[in-house]
Amino acid sequence: MANTFTYDLVSFLRVLYQRKGLIFKGTFVVTVVVMIASVLWPQTWRADARVLVTTPKYKTTLRLIPEPFDVLTYRGIMTSDNIYKELLDTLKWFKTAIDTLLEHENFNRMRDNLPGKADTLSPLQLIENTNLPYLTQLLVPEAER
Repeated sequence: MANTFTYDLVSFLRVLYQRKGLIFKGTFVVTVVVMIASVLWPQTWRADARVLVTTPKYKTTLRLIPEPFDVLTYRGIMTSDNIYKELLDTLKWFKTAIDTLLEHENFNRMRDNLPGKADTLSPLQLIENTNLPYLTQLLVPEAER
């Protein structure tokens, strides 16, 4: 039995104990290299999202998009070219309308329309608090009203 090639647990632990400095140094170096690589490597896995949490009444009056959509509706829009194009055209019109309303002359006219409240509101809140007929006067030419 003395000539067999069996590993003795005590001799294995003795080798680990003798090389403990090399094991700790190697582990430390690898840890530092991985930390540096994780900082420098591009973070393609990271995502960013914003969630709008409001009261139910505010959701019904929020007019950023015509109606609140769910995930299945968005997926249907992305797979249908006609609806996708119409949605993009609508959103472009909304952006153009907001840019038009934020022009100096129109912005001052909206501020004059809400004299006491206008000083405490942001520009987008000012647009939300202006009534629809007045916004129509600012956005739509008189011949098309």
